[in-house]
Amino acid sequence: MSKSAILIDDNALFLKLLSSQLASLGVEVTQARDKKELLAHLETNWYDWAFIDAHLEDGECGLQLANVLVEQQLQHERPCTLVGMSGDEICASRYANAGISRHFIKPITLAQLRTLVSPTTD
Repeated sequence: MSKSAILIDDNALFLKLLSSQLASLGVEVTQARDKKELLAHLETNWYDWAFIDAHLEDGECGLQLANVLVEQQLQHERPCTLVGMSGDEICASRYANAGISRHFIKPITLAQLRTLVSPTTD
């Protein structure tokens, strides 16, 4: 069974890099730049992982988007593992306080990413 991820970030270069890294690990990737795009994708899809940037260009906070995903978990049989992405340790601690147990400070290496997704990839 193929694994899937949605990447939520407003940085096109980072989206391209992370998408490429995840694809090399066999993960099917969808991208969203903001809440509107995330909600559009969630109408027809559900994901194994959601990689959520801490700060988006439209002023939306990654924690708010994490809450959207947590609310939608109840409608799906399989969980979506939320992964916070941030530029500093302060944002990472906010993710932890919000119940997001996995997070990293950008950028991430392929080896780190492999470790992050390997417990649920078969």
